[in-house]
Amino acid sequence: MDIFSGNKQLEAAVFTGIDRALFSRHNITGSIMPEILVFKSGHIIRQIPAATQDPNTFIDDFLRKADTDFEQVVIYMEGQVNGGDERKHDAMLVKAFDHAMPNGLLVGHRFIPLESGQPFARLGRPALLDNIPMPVPVAARTIAEPRAPYMSGLTAENENGSTRKVITAGHTNPSMLANELKIYAREILKETDSTFSGEIEIMLVPGIFTMDNFVTWLFNELITRIKEEPAVIRWERANNKQVQVTIQLNASAE
Repeated sequence: MDIFSGNKQLEAAVFTGIDRALFSRHNITGSIMPEILVFKSGHIIRQIPAATQDPNTFIDDFLRKADTDFEQVVIYMEGQVNGGDERKHDAMLVKAFDHAMPNGLLVGHRFIPLESGQPFARLGRPALLDNIPMPVPVAARTIAEPRAPYMSGLTAENENGSTRKVITAGHTNPSMLANELKIYAREILKETDSTFSGEIEIMLVPGIFTMDNFVTWLFNELITRIKEEPAVIRWERANNKQVQVTIQLNASAE
């Protein structure tokens, strides 16, 4: 089921909120402060509520005061969700609205915090927790279809006769690109033969976004996410080989 109702812009906003929230938490102990991301004309504007403000009330008030030409608004905060084991799990909660849709989404993504004594890690996949009515009138705006991430894959031969997969990829939204790369890397394993070594080399198209600390963390973490995909684990067991992922982090807006 497509929880985004085909709205790729809202999907990109939610993934950005999740990734930004996890990045803010990955190297600290203790909860993060909520933050609002406003998506407008291809730009992201960040807003931080005061520590004394309730984040849920803040976003409702913010939306009522915001310009009518915003496209998506996301607020992320820390909380807990029920897991399959009937225990409470730490999670990032992302509330997201598109100005052209009557309902927003509440999405949760579980994680392991540093204070657990284990390495920080995201767990599983995002889950839809609730649909939320838009607190302001819906705008008369056509939902534009954003450009899909660029993906190109080829098979290259190593000196020892084995092969590796080389992926060239690009998109203006790093979170959307990382998510699509995870899916693409998983799917190309279905097209391999006995010569495939397990090596996947990802090259990012340069010049599409700034390689800041967030983006560097996101794509380094992507290697772990690909390795933890159930389809990748099954391929490794079936072929008695290890998948090895490398990513060339050479993108820059400069």
